[in-house]
Amino acid sequence: MDDFGETLQRYLERLTELRRRRASEASIRNEFLRFLQEAFPRLSLSEPTELERFVPGLRVQGGSVDALYGDLIFEFKRKLDDASRRDGENQLWRYLTNQETPYRFFGILTDGETLVAYALRDEHLAKVDELKLSVEAVEKCRLWLDCYLFHERQRAPTADDITLRFGQHSPTFWHSFRLLRSAWQSARNDPSVQTKFAEWQSLLAIVYGSTVGDENLFLRHTYLALFARVLAYLSLNRKSPNDDDLAGLVSGETFENTGLDNFVADDFFAWSRDYPETEDLQRALATRLTTAYDLDAINEDLLKGLYQGLVDPETRHDLGEFYTPDWLAEITLREAGFPGSCPQPSLLDPACGSGTFLFTAIRLLREAGYKDAQLVEFCASHLAGVDVHPLAVTIARTNLVLALGNDLRGYNKRFAVPVYLADSLNLPENLGQQEVLSVPVDTENLSKIAGKETPKNLPQAFHIPAAVAAHPERLSGALNALQEFAKHEVSEQDAANGLSTRLRELGISQNQQWWWQNNLRLMRWLLQPPATDTVWRFILQNAYRPALARLSIRCHEAANQFVAAATPKTLNQPIGSLRQKVRETLTSQVSQIDRLVAELLGLSS
Repeated sequence: MDDFGETLQRYLERLTELRRRRASEASIRNEFLRFLQEAFPRLSLSEPTELERFVPGLRVQGGSVDALYGDLIFEFKRKLDDASRRDGENQLWRYLTNQETPYRFFGILTDGETLVAYALRDEHLAKVDELKLSVEAVEKCRLWLDCYLFHERQRAPTADDITLRFGQHSPTFWHSFRLLRSAWQSARNDPSVQTKFAEWQSLLAIVYGSTVGDENLFLRHTYLALFARVLAYLSLNRKSPNDDDLAGLVSGETFENTGLDNFVADDFFAWSRDYPETEDLQRALATRLTTAYDLDAINEDLLKGLYQGLVDPETRHDLGEFYTPDWLAEITLREAGFPGSCPQPSLLDPACGSGTFLFTAIRLLREAGYKDAQLVEFCASHLAGVDVHPLAVTIARTNLVLALGNDLRGYNKRFAVPVYLADSLNLPENLGQQEVLSVPVDTENLSKIAGKETPKNLPQAFHIPAAVAAHPERLSGALNALQEFAKHEVSEQDAANGLSTRLRELGISQNQQWWWQNNLRLMRWLLQPPATDTVWRFILQNAYRPALARLSIRCHEAANQFVAAATPKTLNQPIGSLRQKVRETLTSQVSQIDRLVAELLGLSS
């Protein structure tokens, strides 16, 4: 047992003795505060000013606080039966509502052994979390207390630690969510924000087969998307963002300026960009992350647990929100022979979720001797992930950046994160003489949300010729031109002529331009005020990438190429002629994983 565990054990023994003697609430309070000082000794060394805020008997209107530390108000009871809980909750409500900034504070009701955390929500007291101190759960107790004290410094981050400090029961999440709710109250009636919300719902409907996303879930996703941006920035820059950096974290400009492409764009969660609450939230997250963690010591998928914690277990079960554990991803890749001794192994994860397979693959590549620019360039050309879930893509991209760590920091060229938001089941169609990818747009629903008419014969989908998508720079140029000429400052005729000229300069043939002129009509309608739907540039850039096609083909042409799969629902790839072969191959891999898990469970029993 470590020092904290021994301190906890001694405290619980003293508490038992106090209870045997029927000691007063004041005695329990004093013993608990003594325990905190013994368990977290650096409090008295590094934070003397804060320690002075332990003020027994602090007066507020309507009562006296038992103890105060930082943003914590403690209320002690000899026991926590129903009557004592009700009385303690009433006391905490009075204490919290009498503070100058009440939503900044947390109340903790305790009998010295059980601690129940509360916060204000809409002027009502809401339970945040509960913990029972026990020597059987020493690490959980230490982390739980430190989530509120934020005493420990520069720990090696783990998924469990991140989840406790920043998950849905943490004080950080409650403060952050309050800020987001405040911003949302200002933003929710903005037609462009409503459009982003509707597009987010549409993608989730593809994932789950029905509409499941409400505003509360959207704000949770926004919180995690902002958290991921801040974490990636800190990993790359080793410093907290300044005000200019904060403004560009949401839109992605900050990352693009440092050479990181395809990480963040004007996505669904960029609605929060222009609200001061967002900068306050990001600044607070950055401070707490840099205080608590050594971000050079990351060795696992940190965000998977945080995401699963932000969606209630019952909801996750209903939605199928379960991700591959790290150990299973590692065993699967090792058993498959990745990376092996061949010079150019490739890995495609067609339903990458939080990016566990990609994160693990980078660790295995590093073990095999890949490092520095060699590792970064290998990942750019031989790894790829795709998922239709917008938040999963954000998480996977962040995990990939974290996995590359120092290697990416020292890379002096531009790097495009090879994780894409796309539907793996959406395959190119043969329309006429061309292979074209269709990206449908629910114009009927969007017209209702945006309050604008739908012109006759408006295209109901974007169509991207595969011949254009096969060249990344050409595709990016075409999409940039599409966005530029779709703006309503340009007349319809000038826009059509300008796009045609730009497409010719990009080497796009005349017979492919017909598709792009139709795309222009649809994009102009989407960008028509009052609801300017700017998310489609982001969607189209990700919808079909040649890297995925090349990797899919390689996976069936050479023994050292791999397709990662954890569930049968991923059994499709964006290569029409190879669809059945991919299904058969992935089905075989899933069967091998099932057998391997069965063997492991047999061994463990």
